[in-house]
Amino acid sequence: MDAIDLIAELRSETCRCGRRKQSRQTFCRSCYFSLPSPARSDIYKRVGSGYQQAYDAAVALLDHQESSGADSRGAKEFGTDATHGRRA
Repeated sequence: MDAIDLIAELRSETCRCGRRKQSRQTFCRSCYFSLPSPARSDIYKRVGSGYQQAYDAAVALLDHQESSGADSRGAKEFGTDATHGRRA
């Protein structure tokens, strides 16, 4: 995904999973809180300064969680509840 596509996705109100998200946020709450803390921090990098790599890594983690059925179970390993975005 190039920088223009990343910016368009940031402006969008639809997460890559199809759920609603806030414009200027990378993912919806469920996807965001299913990521480990380091990945959540990395997606705050600026476009052109590491954001694309952080986004790609986060998407790979989310895809892995989806394929292994670990959506909320994987998040609880990192101390969060992916379904509600709260600490477990």
